[in-house]
Amino acid sequence: DRARLAMNLIKSLDNHDDADVEELWLQEAERRYHEYRQGKLQTRSADDVFRDAFSKVR
Repeated sequence: DRARLAMNLIKSLDNHDDADVEELWLQEAERRYHEYRQGKLQTRSADDVFRDAFSKVR
């Protein structure tokens, strides 16, 4: 699902100007927020996310 979404977003970048890209990202953000509000997404604290990210770049 995520891979397909990423591919669709990448393909859409080739055929659209910046305003179109911004609209696509807005739609994606709204979709994710809707899924979050419905409890369909697994969440993590910002502390956990940053700890993991920093451990990978050190």
